[in-house]
This record gives sequence, C-alpha cells and structure tokens, in this order.
Amino acid sequence: MQTIYKVENKEGKGCYRELGDHAKKILKIISKEASIQKPMRVMDKGIGRDQKYNEICGFISEGQALSWFNKKQLLKLEKYGYNLKSIEVNKITAIGRRQLLAIR
Repeated sequence: MQTIYKVENKEGKGCYRELGDHAKKILKIISKEASIQKPMRVMDKGIGRDQKYNEICGFISEGQALSWFNKKQLLKLEKYGYNLKSIEVNKITAIGRRQLLAIR
C-alpha cells in the first residue's frame, strides 16, 4: 500500500467527477487556474494518457496537491463536501509532473 493525496467527498468521488446539483459551482471553483498549470493527464509528462476505468487521479504529496488546489479553493470545495485527504492505494500506475494515477 502507498499513500497518495486526493480531493474527494465521503463517497470517494473526486470533485472533477461531480455531476450533482452543485456541479457548475464546483467546476467554477476548480477551473480558475490556467490549463498550463493544470494539464490534462494526456498532456502531463510522465502520464501521457487518460485514466483507465479502475484508476483514480491524485497527488504524490500534500505539497503537490496544494500546488494544484490553493487554500481558498479547498475552503470553497469543503462547503460542498470535498476535502483533501491522504488515502491508501494498492498501486501507483503513472506519475506525471503535476499529478498521478493509481489503483485503490
């Protein structure tokens, strides 16, 4: 088991997967920064592909997570039930410069 960091709700769903009533508000919070600072997985050197159905996206360290989500964003996301958590995963499958992919 390895520890990674992920912003998720109590059901283990990440904020980028939000489809509920607050989806538009959450999307506005998480899309504030430029895409160069937050590359899609296919553009993140070291990953270069989208995640597979059994993978989750997260961060190798709390510092890496905090360089993606600033504290103001995290406070706003908390209002909708999303928190930065350390979670145990079985395997890290790809590590990029800004994020990683893993299997729980």
